[in-house]
Amino acid sequence: MALDEVLSAGAVHGLPVFAAYESYLEHREGTCPSMEDPESEGPYGVWQTDHCETGAGYVFEGFGLYLVDCTDPADNDMEPGVGVDSRGLVSQYRLKAPDGAEMEAGGDCSHECRFDVDGGVSCFDQVGGSYRADGREPWLDVGVEASLFVTHEVGADGRRTTIDGGIGLPAADISFREVEVDWEECDGLATGTVAIRDPSGWWFSLVLSGDCSGYGELWLGDQDLGQICIDLAGTLRDAVAGWEQPCWL
Repeated sequence: MALDEVLSAGAVHGLPVFAAYESYLEHREGTCPSMEDPESEGPYGVWQTDHCETGAGYVFEGFGLYLVDCTDPADNDMEPGVGVDSRGLVSQYRLKAPDGAEMEAGGDCSHECRFDVDGGVSCFDQVGGSYRADGREPWLDVGVEASLFVTHEVGADGRRTTIDGGIGLPAADISFREVEVDWEECDGLATGTVAIRDPSGWWFSLVLSGDCSGYGELWLGDQDLGQICIDLAGTLRDAVAGWEQPCWL
């Protein structure tokens, strides 16, 4: 089924987009691209150019704004004891490497995790727009259109991830409706509804069972098509585990 192909492409979230962007911007050279703040370093800040090419052969076209806040709890005067890992990218660009690899993006992507002194973690990740980068995660390599919102909470009552919104990949369009994964149950118990539009244009709804079987009931309109098994937790597991690692360590 198309859903299996989409899930096998990996979890769509902001960090792979940021990593791909940084891999190009670390090769900026002089005024290529032209930065709003000439004193800025690395990939951070605002740039805009119609077209420029570095001596090494990196091409930049368009506009990018990339901001990062990595605050150790020990250095947070505004909120003592709270650590912040925050990144945001506004993009409308085409980037090209000397080997021919390209990245194209248009949209707004953000990620923020807050870490408290008791070990709690609260994350919000948002991917909006279209993104493609050669040689990256499978979903980013083929290109994705997204309006996706993911939260991840770690606290005294456990670990939970919620997903709303949708993504579009060549294999299918997927919409998440109040999907939640409880990591304290069954190594990732998923509830909610996942809607799938396959290449034929039909929309199917998969109602997740909310038990440890991993099965969901598949519907086409009011027609019950039976049960299928998916591993949504398996797709998310590595991504959200990475979010729990503070940037200052």
